[in-house]
Amino acid sequence: MPLIDVALPDQALSLPQPGAVLLREAEQLASSLDAQPAGPPLGFVPCDYQRVARAVATIVDCRLATGNTFCEWGSGLGIVTMLASLYDFDACGIEVEPTLVTAAVTLAARHRLSATFVTGSYIPPTADAPEVPPGEDFFWMTTEADDAYGTLERDLTDFAVVFAFPWPSEAEVIAQLFEQHARHGALLLTYHHNGSVRLQRKVLRA
Repeated sequence: MPLIDVALPDQALSLPQPGAVLLREAEQLASSLDAQPAGPPLGFVPCDYQRVARAVATIVDCRLATGNTFCEWGSGLGIVTMLASLYDFDACGIEVEPTLVTAAVTLAARHRLSATFVTGSYIPPTADAPEVPPGEDFFWMTTEADDAYGTLERDLTDFAVVFAFPWPSEAEVIAQLFEQHARHGALLLTYHHNGSVRLQRKVLRA
């Protein structure tokens, strides 16, 4: 089942409350992590949350998703998961770094958002360990962390939309993982280091 690109027309962003406040706080939190003496947690890089929010809003406005379940792979501070919850997605985030999960849970509670965050691996337990390009070490793609799907009591096939922010050399690995294990018709939304956003749908092979 290959992935096909889905057009994402650019549109003005009108965030539900408390979206604007959430985005401002997200920028402050990301800056504070960068300013820590030890630097941010390994693997944490914030995306352009407003650009991703526009993409999520377009998915909703254009009724592109086959359901209202949303999962963020490598959720970090959980901002995208929380943005999805503002658009009435049943949203959850999976993150391997416990300190980021704690920060996300605290932030969601402060804004009274019904987003769920768990510590563990977003790689399904039935999947083989991903083939990492030579010279790379993506610890956040580990299969040895807790089974996040077991904690959520869900499978990857339960999600209509998955979001990820892959490093350039892992984008293909993310796409392959989604293609092999997501459900038919599910959407993969990705943000990339060049600032672009891509939306793909898993379809039946012709």
